[in-house]
Amino acid sequence: MESNKIGVVSFTETREGLQGAEIFEAELKQSHLDLVNRLNGAGFEPINPHERLKVEGDKTYGIRTSAEVRECVRRLKGADVSGVVINLPKWTDPHLPIHLATQLDVPTALYTDTDPRSSGTTLLTATAAGLDKVAIGTRYAQNAARLCDKEGLENMLHWARGVSALKKMRESAILLWGGSYCLKMDVLQDDPIRLKSFMIGDILQEDQLFITKYAERILANQQERIESFYKWLQDNGTNITFKGQEGARPFNEKVFRTQIAFYLAARDRLKELKGENIIGVSIKCQPELSELYGVTACTLPAFLPFSEDGEGKQDIMPTVCEGDIGGLLTASLLHTLSPETPPLFGDLKTVNDKYFVISNCGASSVYYAANSLIPAEALSNTIIQPQCQGESGGAISYQGKALGSVTVARLVRKGNDYMMHLGIGKTLNVDEDIMKTFLWAKQWPHVAVDLGISKDKFMQLAGGNHYCLVPGDHSKAMTYFCKEANLPIVRVDREAK
Repeated sequence: MESNKIGVVSFTETREGLQGAEIFEAELKQSHLDLVNRLNGAGFEPINPHERLKVEGDKTYGIRTSAEVRECVRRLKGADVSGVVINLPKWTDPHLPIHLATQLDVPTALYTDTDPRSSGTTLLTATAAGLDKVAIGTRYAQNAARLCDKEGLENMLHWARGVSALKKMRESAILLWGGSYCLKMDVLQDDPIRLKSFMIGDILQEDQLFITKYAERILANQQERIESFYKWLQDNGTNITFKGQEGARPFNEKVFRTQIAFYLAARDRLKELKGENIIGVSIKCQPELSELYGVTACTLPAFLPFSEDGEGKQDIMPTVCEGDIGGLLTASLLHTLSPETPPLFGDLKTVNDKYFVISNCGASSVYYAANSLIPAEALSNTIIQPQCQGESGGAISYQGKALGSVTVARLVRKGNDYMMHLGIGKTLNVDEDIMKTFLWAKQWPHVAVDLGISKDKFMQLAGGNHYCLVPGDHSKAMTYFCKEANLPIVRVDREAK
């Protein structure tokens, strides 16, 4: 499914016989093609309705009639674009770009060059103000982004990433194995119907019986798959130990093979559900798997969000625990914005003035063991050892490594209002000085994050016990996503007010 198609439409003068018209049309065509080429060079698929609409011999390249606007709308709708860039270099009748934006009603960016030799500034402000008045009732047109000059060209790419992510989210689904409300945690529950109205296409739920039954079938009939996965772990240097710390839960070869079968079962079920376009999953685990069935499902959040396993290359699948709907939507969004890397999900284990630690209950993506998708690098920094909770099972543990910029986020609901918590920081090396501060659950994975915010400020803002992050600064794309989704942003970093 394509979600990165961006339309580009440029408007021109409607009046005949103006001085310098031919020179201006040549400049307009070049500015239009520059926008197209910039989008194409950044990995987007620009849709140019001017092609075949403007034929050889036309004196104008820009759109200048209502009939041409209608044809552009038809072509862009047919291409199923994620958004449209409206280029406004020089005066045209403002109703023309307004009509295109309102009839198309996809995320819209108005772009111009504020060079005083042109009338772009006048046209953009007239068009934007006109949309404020006449685009009542539209979903997106009244919310058009305003982009100017070189900074606007760079922001256009962030805008395109944000609106492409919104389209993908709106056309996709998340899946909750076991539903929500684990351990009677109200923060995990949410309003699926409302979330489907602005952020995600569908929120699916099915019983964890799919995992256990499929796993039992694999254990009975497909032992070679389990052995292949086990060998892949060993060949890449994973430290697997069945001896645990005092108070650790039982962990042995049989239990670990069951955990591997859980993971393979999840992969098999996702293949069956391919037509649902699932972009993120949750495993509830507690208490049905961890206590009643007697084996924790830690292999799912460890290895589903990784690009390879014992059976070869695979799609990264954002994975969270405990039926956390807001956490799963956040992880899925971060992965949509940064598809080359898995998102991290986990509990806020500790907070101080220098950092906070994300440490999930038994596993998070093994990518963060070495900030790498190379199995030998990630797995050689990973230890699988007895869990500290549940009836039995192994935790997939590591101590996170320092990384440059990271984007931290969490979809939050306060009363009836949704918002997005957002912060830009960096990860630190989790060393022994950090590890020795913990008395419990040392066998969990740990990632330390510096957001440049005080402990007291962060604790006042925190919108849940789970947060997500992904490498890189994606704050601008996230800002455009949230603007189009009508989600206010609350900063949880050094910019927090």
